[in-house]
Amino acid sequence: MEKKLIKIYTQGMITPKGCLYGPILTPYREKTDMIFRLVSEGYNVVEVLENGVEVKLTTSNYNSDNTPGGGSIKNEVKNEDSKKDTSKEDKSYKNNKQNGKQNKKNNNKNFTADAVEYL
Repeated sequence: MEKKLIKIYTQGMITPKGCLYGPILTPYREKTDMIFRLVSEGYNVVEVLENGVEVKLTTSNYNSDNTPGGGSIKNEVKNEDSKKDTSKEDKSYKNNKQNGKQNKKNNNKNFTADAVEYL
């Protein structure tokens, strides 16, 4: 699922997006399949690159990396995913999971002790 940072300059109702009205001048991330739909239906869509440059999207460049020297987004996303270091995320998840189990045990002990006091 590829996404791009875009703006939509078309004024009026943007039918593929539901009940939204344009222009949408604040850049937001959108899936390339929705971008294709917008562009093919005639909406004025631009991609906002990292350096702030805006590139008008068409049916021929909506799924391409439009930075100078860029290629296909699909290749770029795969490369980014393979470089990502998930070891910190895995440790964080395991720690949170263990802390959650410990808190449940403590809560059960407190509840039992309170129940015994009232009996």
